Formats: sequence, structure tokens, C-alpha cells
Amino acid sequence: MHKKHIKDELIILKRFPINESDLLIIAFGKHCGKITLKAKGSKKINSKFTGKLEPLSLINAEIYFSGKSFTLTNAINLCDPPLAENIETFNTSQKICSVLVRTLPNEEAHIELFNELKEIIQILISQKKSSEALTIFYALYIKLTGHLAESTNTEENKNLSKNAIKVIKFYSMSRPNQSIKLILPIETQNEVNNHLENILENSLY
Repeated sequence: MHKKHIKDELIILKRFPINESDLLIIAFGKHCGKITLKAKGSKKINSKFTGKLEPLSLINAEIYFSGKSFTLTNAINLCDPPLAENIETFNTSQKICSVLVRTLPNEEAHIELFNELKEIIQILISQKKSSEALTIFYALYIKLTGHLAESTNTEENKNLSKNAIKVIKFYSMSRPNQSIKLILPIETQNEVNNHLENILENSLY
């Protein structure tokens, strides 16, 4: 049972207009889990939400729960979102958000995933290592959704190199800030990324 007035950290995953002045937001809360909420007046030029509802924005949010729906009443930026001007960073952000929107259960907290995602966002902002950040996200998410054994089974993945399997295991068992320090040949990075992306896509259907 939700309280009427909720305070939580939110990561913005998706937004879309519902009328001339309001947006509907899908967000991942540290304690609320994935929720859908209305941001009234957020499309107006002088809105207090301007610049705070971009994909992968991290905000301190105040939320009102009516008993049926959530409304965002206030938001304070905790950090700016990854720069959309960088096409690689933008594409990585979109892929991460898409996976979470499609797969996270509604209103179920996952604090471990939330904290790891915060680290990945910081990597995208400060280090601009988009490909590496995406691979780390895939590895951690696959572990948390129970597909790690599937992704590293040598019998089922005979075309996967031993180095790639070692990298997947390291990424899945390490914090993002540790994983990003691992320098990989571009061939191994691409192999791991493509393999994890395929495992994740297959698990969605």
C-alpha cells in the first residue's frame, strides 16, 4: 500500500505527451520500482520540470499517489543526463531505457540494479565510454534476470571465445566502476556486446 506523499530517487526511462501541456513519464524508482506518473504542466516553457525529464535523468522526486495513479509534484536534478548531442551516447541511453521499460515489473523495488545503473549513468556522463557502458549494463542485467549461465555455457556457445566468456563473468560479478577500467581489444568488446545483446533479446520473447 503506497503512501499518498512519496519521496524517492527516480531515473527517467521514457516520456511522451498526453495533451498540450502534460507528459506521461515512465521512471525507475530506487524504492518504488518502475512506475508511470503524470508530470502536469511539464510541456510548458516555464515548467519547473524543464531539463529534468530527459532519458536517464536522475532526480529527487516528490510524488503524489491518488490511490489509482502517480503524479510528479516536484523534481530536483541529482545529475544531468548523458549528453544527447553525442549520437553513440544517445543510442546507448535509448537501448538501456528500452530494456528496462520492457522488462522491469511494475512497482517492485530493485535497489541493487538501481545503484548499478546510477554508476553506469556516471560512466556515460564523465567518461563517454558508451560501448563499454552498454556491455556492462547487459552483463549485470543478464545476471540479475537469471540468464548468466546461459550466456557463459561453453557447450551452448561454442563460437564464443574463452576471452569473451571471462569478460562476461568479470563484468557480471564486478561493480560498473571496476569493470570500466578493463581495457579490451575492440574485437573482444564487439563479440561480448553482440553476444549479450542476443541473449537479452531472446530472453524477452
